[in-house]
Amino acid sequence: GDFFYQRVGDTDFAVTLGPIGAPWVYLAIPLAIFFFLAGGIALAVWFWVRPLWRSVVELEHAAKSFGEGTLSARVAISKTSALALLAQRFNAMAERIEGLIDSHKELTRAVAHELRTPIARLRFGMEMSQTAAADERARYLNGMECDVVELDALIAELLDYARFDRDTPALDLRPHALAAWLHRTVDNARLPTPAVTFHCDAQTSVNAFFDDRLMTRALGNILRNATRYARAEVYVAAEIVEGACIIHVDDDGPGVPASERERIFEPFVRLDDGRGRDSGGYGLGLAIARHIVRWHGGSIEVSDVPLGGARFSLRWPGKPGQTSLPKSMRSMNKTDIVTSTTVTQTLDWRYPNETDR
Repeated sequence: GDFFYQRVGDTDFAVTLGPIGAPWVYLAIPLAIFFFLAGGIALAVWFWVRPLWRSVVELEHAAKSFGEGTLSARVAISKTSALALLAQRFNAMAERIEGLIDSHKELTRAVAHELRTPIARLRFGMEMSQTAAADERARYLNGMECDVVELDALIAELLDYARFDRDTPALDLRPHALAAWLHRTVDNARLPTPAVTFHCDAQTSVNAFFDDRLMTRALGNILRNATRYARAEVYVAAEIVEGACIIHVDDDGPGVPASERERIFEPFVRLDDGRGRDSGGYGLGLAIARHIVRWHGGSIEVSDVPLGGARFSLRWPGKPGQTSLPKSMRSMNKTDIVTSTTVTQTLDWRYPNETDR
């Protein structure tokens, strides 16, 4: 307790009062302050940890569902959460894995479908050759040899697609004379198809950056697709628009319906009207070409031409780090870009023979 002393006047005496115990309120104040501070800190920690804990639980549930086979499982948390970046990475990984698995399933089904026909023909030829006459046996054996060649070509195409379907490789980007490269590639495509007339317009002297081997493969696939369905002529032109390299490949064939212009770039997709199985190919060339052009930061678009056929337009940045879209189109949405590009390219085209219009 406390003691209080009061001197009595000028004497040597003093009044003593004590001991006096402190009131309970005085003792409770420090304790109350302690509990108030502790409670405030605990409440603040709770408000901070609760959303974090909920995010962790949401992430755990999504990871568990994804691991159990629900490939559509995604993490749905607030963008302000401390784990928002981790959730975005998880969702991107899940989408990538789901896309790869779906692609592999589709590829497996397509491969099984493509292999079934030549294998059935081989089995039929083997059975028929056992009981056929000598001249008929030679015909069946020749057909079986053609089926083996077809199987070999299909397997080689599948291996190429599997290689190109992986992540972006290290590109050997070097400057190349665009006109010389285009003429050389068109000449290579012209040799096996003498019945088709090629018109190549590449007067530009600008150098463009690209991987020569890969881009030659992409353009070669587009040219083979054009010559396969062209009636008589294929027109190839190159231009530089705001730093972007653009190559147009036109044919006078049946064209591609607007509803099918995105689907034809999927593996094993071939249209029925004029672009079907009888024309040859396995439906992988365009898919490989799109992979290569996308690796270069570009795109491939399909539109109509005055010839009545299809126009395949390859566009990619002329220099590393540039965008492949013109300045006037960078603020547009995807539909506007396709529409504007189609109209502009159609109006700017000039054929060697104006009567072809």
